[in-house]
Amino acid sequence: MRARPIESEFFGVDWFGAGPYPSWTRSPYYWWYEYLKRVKGYGPKHPLYKDFGDLTGDFMEWWDNNAERLFAEPGISRVTGNRTKKELILTIPLTLTLRDATFQINRMLKREHYSFFYSQLLEKKKTRKGRKSPKKSKAKYPLYVTPVIHGLQKVLKVYDWKQEGLTHVEIARKLKILNDETEYSKRKARISVSRDLKHAKGYLKNVEKGVFPKK
Repeated sequence: MRARPIESEFFGVDWFGAGPYPSWTRSPYYWWYEYLKRVKGYGPKHPLYKDFGDLTGDFMEWWDNNAERLFAEPGISRVTGNRTKKELILTIPLTLTLRDATFQINRMLKREHYSFFYSQLLEKKKTRKGRKSPKKSKAKYPLYVTPVIHGLQKVLKVYDWKQEGLTHVEIARKLKILNDETEYSKRKARISVSRDLKHAKGYLKNVEKGVFPKK
């Protein structure tokens, strides 16, 4: 049984009023997937396609088929009956129905996997100012830094809106950062949107090389 990526009832925040986001959008690897999807020319002939494969389907299905191979640290990757720092022992009352026991096990694994996953990330990366930790990950595709998820989501949304033909000011209105309609406010908003677009393009340039998230 393998836990899915960083799922929790505490996550899945809708930042932009587009409806509820699935909880796995709080995973940095979901955004790796989304940024790579937007790389121009990504397909069977792209150098990363051999590893990442088809990105046009369901994210969770893609994750189940590829995550361990691409992102996992070498070592224990499944729950067993032995207690170590990387394993979890579950006590299951036999009085529970199979359905209730399965439901509770799934919830516990998701919660514990999230906690363990991020504790490992925080050991390997320095979050302040996005600096890398001297401890190097042994995963095939490690995270470049520990990202701020909201930032990844925001700048990609700005990039998508720009691809749809929206002006900087229209994007600023959607982000609700335009205080009023004066030229001064519009100029500040254009600068902010331009900065977000620059960051998005930086992420896209580097994700195409297999490095994420790097501006």
